[in-house]
Amino acid sequence: MIRRCLACGFVPSAVLVLALARPAAADAGGWQDVPTPLTEVGAPFPVGVAAVGPRLAWAVGMEASRPLLLRWDGAAWTREALPGTLPFGSLNVVAAAGPRNAWVIGGPHLDPLQSAYHWDGTAWRAVEFPVNFWASSLSAGRDGSAWATARNTSTNESQLVRYGDGRWTRVDVPLPEADAVGGPSWRPGSVAVLSAEDVWLGGMNERDGRIPFVLHWDGRAWRDMRVPRSPSGFVSRVLAVSARSVWAYRTDAMTETERTLLHWNGRAWTEITVPSGIETGGVMSDDGRGGVWLGVVDRSQTRTTYAHYRAGTWTIERGPARSVYSAASALARVPGTRTVLAVGMSEYVPIAERFAAGRR
Repeated sequence: MIRRCLACGFVPSAVLVLALARPAAADAGGWQDVPTPLTEVGAPFPVGVAAVGPRLAWAVGMEASRPLLLRWDGAAWTREALPGTLPFGSLNVVAAAGPRNAWVIGGPHLDPLQSAYHWDGTAWRAVEFPVNFWASSLSAGRDGSAWATARNTSTNESQLVRYGDGRWTRVDVPLPEADAVGGPSWRPGSVAVLSAEDVWLGGMNERDGRIPFVLHWDGRAWRDMRVPRSPSGFVSRVLAVSARSVWAYRTDAMTETERTLLHWNGRAWTEITVPSGIETGGVMSDDGRGGVWLGVVDRSQTRTTYAHYRAGTWTIERGPARSVYSAASALARVPGTRTVLAVGMSEYVPIAERFAAGRR
């Protein structure tokens, strides 16, 4: 069964302007600037963030052609060192599912040798990652499991890998293999892990006509969750909050003009049309109360722009005032709270922001 939400309310821009113009009290909440140690223009570029709790989060990216890792302690971001030295490249993905289970993966762009590091609560340690696999998304479960989507740089195939028994191994999925000329037959969007027996994978089946898909792994077998289809649909992001709350972001892979939120409640998908003007690459986080935040690309704004959806209503919120175009590249909610952390860029300057719920 599919329920379509086409009449979802969108708050008029005049109302939004009034809300943004209201002076912010100390406990009013909203999106606030968070200082970072990244001050060099153009060199640092944060691309991912994952939160463990109010006093621990990780952000990754690249700084001066070298991998960048930042640690959040509840008050400030600071640089964190990894064991050994990656000569150049970036940390592409980050995931965390507890104070003793965080992962980062990266290296030179599309280099056959990528590096994976695991945080065990006291230190980072290197873990061998499959050769020729370039990670594009990463997720971890509280039971110690971790999964990643990757591209095989040798065969051009899309791959899914998981961590278990001390090593990363390839996982077979019920999707077409690469074609005879080496073209990818399916494109991964992202993987979302609640546990080793509750894994969600989204993407697009290119071999059979750009068909969007979401698959679910229950520890024994894959199940096609039969998402609502659209012409040239691509599920670029899957966000698993619980077994009864899974979000997916679907776009038209050809035009990128049709944007849709999908929500799984444990029984059926609800299809939610994203209002015109909200453009995002799937930068998404849950809000801790049944809704989601989207990082929005709006080049007419010098403030970061965020779209919030909950209970049938869309609203727009802006970040702190800045001098040039600004946008978030990644969002992560702090578990157990309604606080959301964001990293991104203000033109060529890295930024970090935080949504504090306040009394709202």
